[in-house]
Amino acid sequence: MHEVNKSITLNLQGMHCLNCAQNIERHFRQNGLSDLNVDFASSTLNLTLPDGMQVSSIIEEIQKLGFKASLKDENGLHPNTMSTVEKLFIICAPLSALLMLQMILPFHWLHNEWVQLILCLPVFLIGLFYFGKSALNSLRGGIPNMDVLIVIGIIASFSYSLTGTLLSLGPDYLFYETAATIITIVLFGNILEHRAVKKTTSAIEELGRLQPKLAKRIEEVQGEEVVHEVSASEIKVGDLILLNSGDHVPADGKIIWGEASIDESMISGESVPLIKTVGDSVIGGTVV
Repeated sequence: MHEVNKSITLNLQGMHCLNCAQNIERHFRQNGLSDLNVDFASSTLNLTLPDGMQVSSIIEEIQKLGFKASLKDENGLHPNTMSTVEKLFIICAPLSALLMLQMILPFHWLHNEWVQLILCLPVFLIGLFYFGKSALNSLRGGIPNMDVLIVIGIIASFSYSLTGTLLSLGPDYLFYETAATIITIVLFGNILEHRAVKKTTSAIEELGRLQPKLAKRIEEVQGEEVVHEVSASEIKVGDLILLNSGDHVPADGKIIWGEASIDESMISGESVPLIKTVGDSVIGGTVV
């Protein structure tokens, strides 16, 4: 059973551009979910589950849109495995290279139109499946993305070349290398983008793991102040938090009583602790 109004984070797979994130977010908003956010940079969906809705139903809806979703691992680590786009690139790159080299190398068999068709067909099918699914979903969502143009380009060049092959129109009608090269270059661009995003999100997650999970909240019970240990996510504006030496600051705030030496090296890189007194601001994640 899930908790009422429980906040969850899902990892998303299959988003190629910002429009993919916008399509997912708009789909759920149209279906009555308002408290959600799809972050393309981190490939995550953050939302608050309303009463009566299961996580499994959210995942099923995302799969219907052509994407994959799973609950975010608590440690937030990314697996060190080869991504789908990298595997597809490894398949497409050598086939595309052969098609391009037929314009340079004196190998007559590479100039054969049927050989070129055989070399291009696997690349074309990979590109059509990989980019076509995203293009179709974007059209359904009413926000066409870049993949629509890619699919139009590869279908046009492949169809033109296939017609030239079947009708024996000669080499002037063969553009198999164009279709294959478009797919391979865009796949390579996606790899570079995913790696850059992964490095950025990993750095952010490393910083996030420095945040304490618990906090000592001061509450008034029957006229007396009592310290309760609560989850850092439950802290609200106006709460009084008790900090002792060695504690991590659970959230940004201001000191209203006492003074402390705060290590802010995680933010500024300065190794010398700063003395904070009443009225000074403190930053979440820093150490007393």
